Amino acid sequence: MFRPNGRPSPPRTLEEFHDLWPARSLDGKSYELPQQPLWRALHWGEPVSETLRMRAPDGRERVVEVRAQPFPGPRGGAIATYNDITHRADVQAELTERAAQVKALLEHLPVGVAYFDAEGVCRACNGFSWRVLGRSRSQMIGASADEILLEDAPLRAALRRCLEVNWFAVRG
Repeated sequence: MFRPNGRPSPPRTLEEFHDLWPARSLDGKSYELPQQPLWRALHWGEPVSETLRMRAPDGRERVVEVRAQPFPGPRGGAIATYNDITHRADVQAELTERAAQVKALLEHLPVGVAYFDAEGVCRACNGFSWRVLGRSRSQMIGASADEILLEDAPLRAALRRCLEVNWFAVRG
């Protein structure tokens, strides 16, 4: 159905909304009408908060955060907000992929790489570094440079100098 201005009329029922904006779970499983957040809030009286995929009337798929809430009253009812987070989801997926690429690259370097925070605590390291130092990854992550480099005073001093220079560069 269309309005006089040529735009489609908004759906008047949950069935029309479901047909116009079909939903799927993030892993691709189709939602039947009773699985739709607004339907559940309306018919089961439960608040719903979830992220799902919806196909817009123009055919594009959107990632949407939905919050649906029943509200009391003589006729009952429910209300829902749909927040399009497609861009944020795309950026997050890209960041996750890049992080995996960087991790794979670091893991296969023929040199040891360790990341220490400003307090000198190891937050990440590649396999070569913990093998060279004779420790496990779990022994390194969360340990201080003093603990990790207990036997190597020159390396410990070099790391301290590096942290001081970088700390002042970041803060200054």
